[in-house]
Amino acid sequence: MTDARAEIIDSHQHFWQLSRGDYSWLTPELSELYSDFLPTDYIQVAGKNLPSNTVLVQAADSDEETDFLLQLASENELVSGVVGWVQFDGISQIVVERLKQLSVNPFLKVYGQCCKTLKMSNGF
Repeated sequence: MTDARAEIIDSHQHFWQLSRGDYSWLTPELSELYSDFLPTDYIQVAGKNLPSNTVLVQAADSDEETDFLLQLASENELVSGVVGWVQFDGISQIVVERLKQLSVNPFLKVYGQCCKTLKMSNGF
């Protein structure tokens, strides 16, 4: 008999730790969400529906958030990848160095940006 978890990958999972202080969207008014949500919480909530793997996606636009998620990935075999964040506001030496630093991490799969941070020329 095969493990049913082997067939399920959660491809978009957020974890956060309030004490880190960079989740501007996460306020006490969001009472259902306003507490730390880490891998141990996810495992408990998922119960028998726990997937075999999950991909973490940033919940804040910061280098610190990406580093936090990569640390969680290195500590939890449930995590198979991370969608990180890099400030792309032109190609600068800082951006190049950050990309070089991140490129050696096997958990980082792609870079993303939250829509609210992107300034599109067409007004969106």
